Amino acid sequence: GLEDVAARKAELERRIDEKRLELLRMKQAQLSQHRRADLQLERQINELTQKVMNYRAEAAKSAEGEVAEAVSKSLVRLGKKTKDGSIVRV
Repeated sequence: GLEDVAARKAELERRIDEKRLELLRMKQAQLSQHRRADLQLERQINELTQKVMNYRAEAAKSAEGEVAEAVSKSLVRLGKKTKDGSIVRV
């Protein structure tokens, strides 16, 4: 009778709680995997950010050098010829 119903209800609640615990543990495992993946992703992003910054710094240095070289090649330097034939920059 009623005791049977109460026993079945208690058994059902126990099974539901066990299943809920199992699902929560699975979810916890998934989240922990994601956390590891997130940390790995973050590490990769940081490494690549550093690499890209280095590339840009190198490119900027290289461009500065090229600009300086181009400017010095295209500059006309004014000078004054002295009596002995040498040129003195003005």
